[in-house]
Amino acid sequence: PVKEARAQAFPPAVAATPDPDVARAVQQLAPMQRAVVVLHYFEDRPVLEIARTLQVSESTVKQHLYRARSRLAQTLGEEVGSDAR
Repeated sequence: PVKEARAQAFPPAVAATPDPDVARAVQQLAPMQRAVVVLHYFEDRPVLEIARTLQVSESTVKQHLYRARSRLAQTLGEEVGSDAR
């Protein structure tokens, strides 16, 4: 759909991550999850700005962040807290 295409338009800017395992894990996320993770954690953008950029609701961004954190925790074998702004 259109929203997924918008999410795919954002390059996975995770190459600058010092941990290659994290970079690989992020690159394996679904396009929308990858987009919100990159925008929130790597570009330090707040949820509201991400929602406006991707043209989705704030709750959609939070839902994708939650799912992405869960998937990353599972992939990396770690616990991930909830810190969406």
